Amino acid sequence: TANINTKHWQILVSMVLVGVGIGLSIPVLNIIGQNAFPVTRMGVVTSVQQFFRNIGGTVGSAVFGSILLNTLAENNKKIDLGMGADMMKDVIANPQVLGNPTIMGKIREKVPEFVRPIFDEIINQAKTGLADAVSHVFIFVAAVLIIAIIVWFFIREEKLGMKKEEIKECVMKGEE
Repeated sequence: TANINTKHWQILVSMVLVGVGIGLSIPVLNIIGQNAFPVTRMGVVTSVQQFFRNIGGTVGSAVFGSILLNTLAENNKKIDLGMGADMMKDVIANPQVLGNPTIMGKIREKVPEFVRPIFDEIINQAKTGLADAVSHVFIFVAAVLIIAIIVWFFIREEKLGMKKEEIKECVMKGEE
């Protein structure tokens, strides 16, 4: 699992592996869908697959983004911000700020020297909360993945390629 000490290259390798896995599965899923219907419906089938892939990505991003932000908000409630609550609340609520060393460095420079240890501790707790929120998202994604794998086993096996009747039908339509 990822935490605040996870190196960027480890996250990058994990992302590449997921991307390669998804990239290799999409053409196979397209072929499965196309072969489950008559060749005369291939365009419709392909477009419907792409439509639902887009809808799934949109809904999935919204749902998993909501899980991330809600978990982060809950984790941030546990942090004692002390006297700097107003300034720190905006900083720790934004994952883009917490994950950007350049922005965090600029913010840290504005913090008085005698308060920096407290600031650093609050930021460390916020980053831990963010890592926990990301882990929650990955748990939900893993659950969806397990469901998808189970559904995969129920996909009916079809012989790839056009059937003789379909070839004859296409040839006949071409002659008309």
